[in-house]
Amino acid sequence: MNEAPATRLFVEGEQLAFPRIGHRRYVRGLDVVALIERRCPYFARLGLKFLRPIANHAAISFRRGHATAVAVSLAPRHGAPVDFFVTNLENALPPVESEPALASHVALPGCAGYHRYLVLGRHGHSEILAVVFNRYQAATGRRFLLRTLHLERRPAAAVELVSLKKPGTEHGLTTCSITRQGRPWCRIEMIEADG
Repeated sequence: MNEAPATRLFVEGEQLAFPRIGHRRYVRGLDVVALIERRCPYFARLGLKFLRPIANHAAISFRRGHATAVAVSLAPRHGAPVDFFVTNLENALPPVESEPALASHVALPGCAGYHRYLVLGRHGHSEILAVVFNRYQAATGRRFLLRTLHLERRPAAAVELVSLKKPGTEHGLTTCSITRQGRPWCRIEMIEADG
């Protein structure tokens, strides 16, 4: 399978329209992950740094500016890595869309500082993360906003054990790691959200 170089998958000035999901007053970080995953499904590594809330209307830029919302570092499986930015244009508040259905999963009893889930069927990164984030927040009543997110490519399986290590605090940020099939997959830094 031939893959397009990552530099050709994202074009300077390309405009993006992100949905507004549920009760949120902001664009979900998972929607940025989903966008990148659609364009480059076979990446080796993905790093996102959220600098400010993402506007519903944004654009791709290869230069950081005053309206930059997300810094993206993408290493495709083949080819050179690329860094780019998601830059806010305007926050026009489109109609609210309902929460998407979560991927089929089973929440397992927690053990030794972990929240664990069996995810059934093959799913993308953003879909698996949606299960973990939704179930963890529902179980604990705590809500977080992403500050950074780092993903490593892992082969998908028909049934996957996904484990979230209970968050800790490092340098004033709440951090946690998530594994798939016992292998490191995702590391996030977050800040606790109000209400």
